[in-house]
Amino acid sequence: MAYERWICISLLILVVSVTGCGNNSQNKSPVAYNTEETEPNDGRDKAQPVQHGTILRGFIQKQMDQDWYRLTIPKDSLAVLRADLSSIPAMDIVMKLYNNEGELLLECDKNKADQGERLTNYGVQPGTYYLLVREAWYRDRAKTANDSIPYYLSIYLKPHRIGWELEPNSRGVDATPMLTDTAMSGYLSPANDEDWYRLPLDGHGDDYLEVSLSGLPGVNTRVQVFDPIEAPIHGADHGGQGAAEKISNMGVDIEKEFYYIVVSAKRGESNEDSTYRLVARFLSQQGKMEFEPNNRIVRAMTIADGDTVYGFMDESKDVDWYEIIRPAIGAFIGRVELRGVPDVDFKMTVTDELEEPILVVNEGGEQENEIISNVGLNQAARYFIKIESVNKGANITDRYALSLRLRSPSPTEEFEFNNAPEAANALELERAIAGYIQPIGDVDYYRFTIPNRYLGKLEIVLEGIIKVNTDMVLYDDTMRELAKAARRPTEGIERISFDAFPGTYYIKVYDNDGRESNWRDPYKLAIFVRPE
Repeated sequence: MAYERWICISLLILVVSVTGCGNNSQNKSPVAYNTEETEPNDGRDKAQPVQHGTILRGFIQKQMDQDWYRLTIPKDSLAVLRADLSSIPAMDIVMKLYNNEGELLLECDKNKADQGERLTNYGVQPGTYYLLVREAWYRDRAKTANDSIPYYLSIYLKPHRIGWELEPNSRGVDATPMLTDTAMSGYLSPANDEDWYRLPLDGHGDDYLEVSLSGLPGVNTRVQVFDPIEAPIHGADHGGQGAAEKISNMGVDIEKEFYYIVVSAKRGESNEDSTYRLVARFLSQQGKMEFEPNNRIVRAMTIADGDTVYGFMDESKDVDWYEIIRPAIGAFIGRVELRGVPDVDFKMTVTDELEEPILVVNEGGEQENEIISNVGLNQAARYFIKIESVNKGANITDRYALSLRLRSPSPTEEFEFNNAPEAANALELERAIAGYIQPIGDVDYYRFTIPNRYLGKLEIVLEGIIKVNTDMVLYDDTMRELAKAARRPTEGIERISFDAFPGTYYIKVYDNDGRESNWRDPYKLAIFVRPE
């Protein structure tokens, strides 16, 4: 009870105190101060005792003057210390906090001349602490003094409350405990402050983790998740100053006991006046979910025939990897659809296990879908889908949907990847084959052979499609051009007639304009024997 009464008195005294660096306050005397600095107090061994609730008037009255103050925390108490230091005209002052062993715990030196400093919320255990007030010293700057205009130092403590950050928590070992669905409030102060929280994972192996961090005025915040050995797993850092951050769908590793959640600021920014709000929640899966981290091929999630996976592009540099799982032995043709979200221009790439691109699609703009109409998957290889944002856009609220459909190949349809003569698809006489000009710039090669006898006249017929100006070129086995058909506009039919002497031939089908594609409609290519 005595401790609680002491806290209340401190808070009442605070009402009449002045605050420092957070409001950039100039030197103004508080309504009342209750203690005068007493010299000599220029060393830790000469520190002047101060009480909880002290409002002190002091002077930097000589060059390199140091004013030390000793604060004793009663037994059986845990409190949060706050200290406000007003400014002195034309002087850059600094405030430092030390423990009883002389170890520097915290340094407040955010502001420059004519501005004060503030120590926001440092957790103090029973024992002795020291506050040092002096001018900031620089090698290339003359030392100054002011024996006529004072500074004012206000010191108070408040009980630690559940749901509040407790400094020091800039390391994993000092992390502030937090619970799911419990909002944590904290300060990013002083400059380069990092706030570590420890979140237990027990019983949430089938859920995913959502972490929300409110914006903080004047600060470009970020939030990260670390595993118990303090290795970074995932993070969000897509907003600017004052913007909120969110990790939307992080998978929970059931082998881990807890995660660290770390809040920090870019470029050493800080805010002594406002607090952030941090919330971590475990949510049940809604359909098949993408789980972060899957930003590297070694962390790829799986996607199988018939799957639709819902995920987030929740950070501008986010990359999501998926491995295609085939149901049986053999080759397959895959169709991949990616539903777009606002603010994000997706690019989708099918790669091999060495991350070499096989097929790249980036035809839609922001919020538009991306579709791969047909990509061939051979039996002996592993294939992956890579999703990324080409405009560095992010969306923390809307889910994309990635769908995969597999089917067995047919001799009547193109098997990508066939963009080079050595990868040409086999084409049989008198049997039409359907193919796609997709993505933009796609080129399709086909190979056919005439047996060891003259067949007469052959006619190659290419039925065009809307939007794409499909043309074709005929080559011999040395890739010497024999004929070209490029007369008709889109949807038109192109024809090549030639004498069918024995040998191997190649056909190239392409978009003559090189600017369009069509994932929906296939062209049709066929070779007909025309007896003379």
